[in-house]
Amino acid sequence: MKDKALPKSYGEKIPAPVSFPDKDELCKRLDALYQSSGIQLGSTPSSFFNGALYVLRYKDNPDWMAQSAHSLREILYQFKGSGGWPNAFISYGSTYNVNRIGRDVGAYHGFFTNVAHHNLKEAGMSPVVGGTKSNPLTITDKIFENIVLQFGKVLFLALRRQIEAHREIDNFFNQ
Repeated sequence: MKDKALPKSYGEKIPAPVSFPDKDELCKRLDALYQSSGIQLGSTPSSFFNGALYVLRYKDNPDWMAQSAHSLREILYQFKGSGGWPNAFISYGSTYNVNRIGRDVGAYHGFFTNVAHHNLKEAGMSPVVGGTKSNPLTITDKIFENIVLQFGKVLFLALRRQIEAHREIDNFFNQ
């Protein structure tokens, strides 16, 4: 007897994860952030980010959006009780604007928390999507995927250290 409720196997036809420019560098920076903070996880934060990108390809799974959001939320969740992510980013040596880290990163964390908990109406009011209480937006597949990529870009910038800034300047002058 075949159970029609079971998902089909992808086997050899596993879809590739969504691509993200500089993903490898971002993943190195995420892991370095955790190493410098002393927070111990069962998995690396880079695996959460990679998992979030990977699950974006499984849209026939009705929970794909929440699963991706949960992985992204988990990256920052660990810092909530330890002085917050602004302090973690500052201790890491981030060159990101100190006054904006909490607001910029926090907006994404709130959005992903709402999506992870299937609260798409609240997520549609998020400034991340441009929604408001009086005009919430519907979170479509495309909107969600764009927000994931925007969050990756914000993380990439927030995890830029002084040493990377100096390397970029050196590379510029060498060219």
